[in-house]
Amino acid sequence: RPRNPLRLRTLAGLWIEADPPVTLGPRPLALLAMMAAAGRQGVSRDRVVGILWPEVDEERARHTLSQTLYTLRRDAGRPVVAGTTHLRLDPACSSDIIDLQDAARAGDLEQVADLYAGKFLDGFYLPGAPEFERWVEEERARVHQQAVRAFERLAREATEAGRREDAVRWWRRLADLDPLSTPYTLGHMRALADAGDRAGALARARAHREVVRWELETEPDPAVAEFVALLRSAPEPPPPVGPLPRLLPGAGRPFSTSARRASRWLVPLAFLAVLVAGLLFRDRGTRPELPFLAVGLITVEASADTGRFGPVLRDMLATSLGGIEGLQVVANSRLVELVPAGAEADATVIHDAAKRAGATEVIEGEVGTGPDGLVLALRRVTLAQGVVRKGYVVQAPDRYAAVDSAAAAIARDLGRSPPSVTVASVRTSSPAAYALYDEGLRALYGYDGAAAYRLMTAALARDSTFAMAAYYAWQLSRALADDSTTASALRLVQRLALRTI
Repeated sequence: RPRNPLRLRTLAGLWIEADPPVTLGPRPLALLAMMAAAGRQGVSRDRVVGILWPEVDEERARHTLSQTLYTLRRDAGRPVVAGTTHLRLDPACSSDIIDLQDAARAGDLEQVADLYAGKFLDGFYLPGAPEFERWVEEERARVHQQAVRAFERLAREATEAGRREDAVRWWRRLADLDPLSTPYTLGHMRALADAGDRAGALARARAHREVVRWELETEPDPAVAEFVALLRSAPEPPPPVGPLPRLLPGAGRPFSTSARRASRWLVPLAFLAVLVAGLLFRDRGTRPELPFLAVGLITVEASADTGRFGPVLRDMLATSLGGIEGLQVVANSRLVELVPAGAEADATVIHDAAKRAGATEVIEGEVGTGPDGLVLALRRVTLAQGVVRKGYVVQAPDRYAAVDSAAAAIARDLGRSPPSVTVASVRTSSPAAYALYDEGLRALYGYDGAAAYRLMTAALARDSTFAMAAYYAWQLSRALADDSTTASALRLVQRLALRTI
């Protein structure tokens, strides 16, 4: 097969994108990361030896470096290292950290922000190399500050220019990067309030309060509570008025002629559904009885950036709904367990699995694209009668915001507060990592522990911050790996545990 250029990803983990795939050990990967971080000028052999093999005598360490370079070139199957006394990535290879440094030098703030997907080498560990760990911490802090400065300028400029959506976007990124920061939290809350999303602003305040209490064992800055009080005392803004996006059931594309004819029945049917719901709940007070929910099939229109997102979205939505106080939600892993081996996971199969798990209602729908980003159209359906209880349509600039907005809409409909934790901080953003994790669950429930372990560790290789994949990899390693591997896996789980609910 033709060998395509190699790209090294160092932000939010450490992995290689290449076709055919390239598999390298931890030390060659660490060496690549050092070369990429050094940029165009490269890193000296002496510095590499001092960081990667500090306990080995100089002659042996240099020999080991030469062997590692040989193995790296052989396993990569293409040129990856340039230079002799100073080592750097071959010009045919690319890396996100090199692109970020170039963008920072050019003053391209938006490019810096887009490239900064997470902390440098987040979740990557090299056993027996304390000097490397110290180097990572220094490099991580430097790159993080570089990205934060870019986000701060973008957020201030968007706020001053009155670009509300951009202001929400950049303040959210800052608040996610440092959830303990009072200025970032207030900045995000003000941007959301200016954009008319008071519920989102209050949700950010709740998330900030929880993380401050957990991390610092204290209360947040009084300024946050004062702004919360101001928001709650203000009159409720009117709902936005505008045409709803038109979606094909199951596709997310414009309605066909036959679908438009069928849609004439939607208004009277919706009125009838509201009337029936009113009769059902007229004697039950102001809060409806909470259902036991499962997240069913969510179809995605076939596009390059959303086509593989369906299974990830199901898991993310189930996780986000699980953050609603008092609401029971079937875990997606439980649905995987109850789907018969080899069965196609269509709506009927998922409904049956949800019933067996004890669910009374299922959330299902479609995700497509609109002029302002993603459009998520969902239905809440009773499993016993197949009656549509409520419909929800949300538009959002990205996948995380779509899931958070959908969960908030469902929470409001059920008379509950929205989840206080954003889904981006909980689940993986990598469809490839989730696909491996999903297959790993199936292998686990099929009593193939060895295959499950391989798949979970492969998922972690794709996204080193994927807490649930790390958890299962650790559990399985206790029976399938040596003690040092298990201990390392446990340390990773403990570090990632704070990312989960």
